Amino acid sequence: MGIALDLSAHTHKSQLGTSGSTVAEISSDRPEKSGLEPSPTDLPNVLRESIVRLAGQRSWSDSRDRWLKRAARAASITPRQAKSLFYMESDNPSGVVVFNVLRAVNRLEEKLDYWSRPAGGNQ
Repeated sequence: MGIALDLSAHTHKSQLGTSGSTVAEISSDRPEKSGLEPSPTDLPNVLRESIVRLAGQRSWSDSRDRWLKRAARAASITPRQAKSLFYMESDNPSGVVVFNVLRAVNRLEEKLDYWSRPAGGNQ
């Protein structure tokens, strides 16, 4: 596995010529982060909301344990990890757990998007 880097958007110092650009002007050429990406301080909240979304609506006969197990199965994580994410017990969860949860939420949203499309053609 390799990492591909696209350096075409960055300007090298030798390509600036005599325009007198400052470092602030050079760094402004970089793409800005979108507001959709969670910051590290929001990660526990994002993961908690993801667990709730994966678990689905809780019926009156569901215990919280059973409800969290449903989210764990959907995300391919252990029930204890799902409980830890739901109760925000860790500020620094495992990267594999975060990846599995966010991937499962993306799959769920793709399914919901697919089934919400109108029938009868490519629209």
